[in-house]
Amino acid sequence: MLAALEKGFFRREIADARSSISGDVDAKRKLLVGVNAFAEGEEKPIDISSSIMRRWKGPSWLAQGPERRSAILRRCGDHWTR
Repeated sequence: MLAALEKGFFRREIADARSSISGDVDAKRKLLVGVNAFAEGEEKPIDISSSIMRRWKGPSWLAQGPERRSAILRRCGDHWTR
């Protein structure tokens, strides 16, 4: 196992598989929903501040000022990117 690692066997196998799958997807021999099959036109961004956050915070979320809501969203974003 160690010799295979040192010789780069696993890296080559992964690269070969990635190349093969990528070629199949590009040639549409392998279909991936949303990538090369059943993809819609341009995607629209989702506004999480009004839909999801309303469920999390309830009516009190909407009663807070926009500066406070922005601070909360920034803090949540910082947490998710750590």
